[in-house]
Amino acid sequence: MTSSAQRPHGQPDPSLPRTFLGDESYHACPYHLFQKLQDAGAVHPVDFPAVHAWLITNYDVARGIMRDPRISKDHRYASEYFLHHASIMPEPQHSELQVHLLHVDDERHDVMRPLVAEPLSARR
Repeated sequence: MTSSAQRPHGQPDPSLPRTFLGDESYHACPYHLFQKLQDAGAVHPVDFPAVHAWLITNYDVARGIMRDPRISKDHRYASEYFLHHASIMPEPQHSELQVHLLHVDDERHDVMRPLVAEPLSARR
């Protein structure tokens, strides 16, 4: 197995089986693939057309990851590899446009969340 110290930060381990999430069959009906992945385990390396990523298929695992302070959604902390491949838009514009509720952490997220929580709630 390849050690993460031997490859640039943000690049996936090539020894793990990867799932491509970008072909026509995936876009037509992704539910069968998601069920297959969920049945196989909670965490999967996946590929989109230009980005390597991790797909979490278990609610409790996803919740734990989102609460882990070592994990960030903020593009300011992304690897150069991610920033180079994540968008056709150049930096810094790409990262500046990603400052919204889904891509911020901690206090910034806590400030934004109440603004959308009630309108998006099931009770509404």
